[in-house]
Amino acid sequence: MEATLLQHQQQLAKEIRELIRLLDSTHWRDQLDNLRQRLDHVSTQIKRLLENMDVPDTSAAMTRVNEAKQRVGDARLRMRQAMQNLSEQVEGLRTQASQRASDLKQYWQGMRQQMAHTYENMASTLALQDIHVPHLRPTNYKRSIFHMCSGVVALVALQHTFSMFWLSLFMAGWLVLAIVLETGRAYSDSFNKFLMKFFGVLAHPHEHHRVNSATWYIVALFLLTLTVEPMMASLAVIILGFCDPAAAFVGRRWGRIQIYSGRTLEGTLTFVVTGIALSMAVMMIYYWGQLSWLKMLAIASAASVAGGLTELYSKRIDDNLSIPLAAGWTALLVSYLF
Repeated sequence: MEATLLQHQQQLAKEIRELIRLLDSTHWRDQLDNLRQRLDHVSTQIKRLLENMDVPDTSAAMTRVNEAKQRVGDARLRMRQAMQNLSEQVEGLRTQASQRASDLKQYWQGMRQQMAHTYENMASTLALQDIHVPHLRPTNYKRSIFHMCSGVVALVALQHTFSMFWLSLFMAGWLVLAIVLETGRAYSDSFNKFLMKFFGVLAHPHEHHRVNSATWYIVALFLLTLTVEPMMASLAVIILGFCDPAAAFVGRRWGRIQIYSGRTLEGTLTFVVTGIALSMAVMMIYYWGQLSWLKMLAIASAASVAGGLTELYSKRIDDNLSIPLAAGWTALLVSYLF
C-alpha cells in the first residue's frame, strides 16, 4: 500500500511538472484545451490522493517509536501540506481557465512562483523516501543575463589577470566562502531566507532549499584552474555562460521535438551550434596563429558537443558543475590528440 501511494505521488509530481512547463512555454496559448484537460485531471488526482493518505500522529505516541518511523511520519505530513497547497493553486487555475488567453497569462504569472515552490517542496519530500523527480527550471531572464555576464567575467579573468596558480588560490577562497554560506543555509532557515531576499530573484525554485548553482559553478572553476590551461577553461566558461541560456530560450520558444527529460532537439542543437561559434571566436581572438583552423574547429566542436550532451543528461548533478568540466576536459583531450 505504501509503495503504491508513493508511486502515485511520484506520477502526480511528474504531471504537475509538465503542467508548469506547459504554462511556462511561449506557445501554451495554442494548447489551451490541453491545459484545461490537464488541470481537470490533476485536480481529480490530488483529491483522490488526499482522501487516501493516512497521516500518522506525530505527537507523544509517535515520539516513542524509532527515528526512521518519525521521519516517515514527518514526510507524510509535509507531503499532505504540499498537496493541499497544490490543490488550492490548481483549483485557482481551473477557475481562470475559461478566460481569454491574455487574462489567463496575467493570472498565471502571479501564480507560477508559488506553484513552483510547492512542487519543489513536494519533490524534496519524495526524495527523503528515495523517490526522485526532476527539478524545475522556469524561465528567468535575469538569471540568463547573470549567466552570460558571469561567463564574460570568467573569460576576462582567465585571459587578462593572474596565472592559473594564482587564480586557483583565488577560487579556493571563493569556494571556502561558498561552503560557509551553504552550511549556514542548511542549519539556519532564517539565514537562508535572508540570503534568498538578495539572491532569490536569480535562483531556481529548488535552489531555495538545496545547494545553489553558483556554488557548483565555483567548484567547477576551481577544478578547471587546477586541471586545464587557460584556453580550455575559457571555452568551458563561455559554453556554460551563453549556450545554456540560448538552448533554454530556443527550446521553450520553438522546441517541438522532445528527446530526453523535457529537453528538445531544437534546444540541444542551439547549444552545440552556439558553442562552436563562440569557441571559435574565443580561439581566434586569443590564440590566432597558435592553432590551425582544423585544430580549432575540432576543439570547438568536441567541447560544444560534450557540453550539449552533458546538459541533456544532467539530472541529479547540477549542470553548472558538469557542463564546464565536460567541455573543458574534452577540449584538453582533443588538444592532446591533435
